[in-house]
Amino acid sequence: PEEFSDCIVKNDFKAISNKLYRLQKLTIKPSSGQIDIVFRHHLETQIIDDINSKMSKRFYNIQSLGVLFSLNPIKLKIDCIGNITAWNITDRV
Repeated sequence: PEEFSDCIVKNDFKAISNKLYRLQKLTIKPSSGQIDIVFRHHLETQIIDDINSKMSKRFYNIQSLGVLFSLNPIKLKIDCIGNITAWNITDRV
């Protein structure tokens, strides 16, 4: 979070872009109740889930909340003119 704040203050969009992922899929398997979350890098246009894509961190396939929280995710808000801010729980959607 501190690193992200520094990038926002400095307008270092390249550093933000390197760590910016979008939520692609969020499912819960009905049989086991296991969560399945897929985040894909925001510049990726093709869905390629091979070992090379995983090693180069083009996507993350997360199957537990513990793993999700270990990645220390930050939800962002990007307005219509491209300003990036951290999303706060008090913000209205």
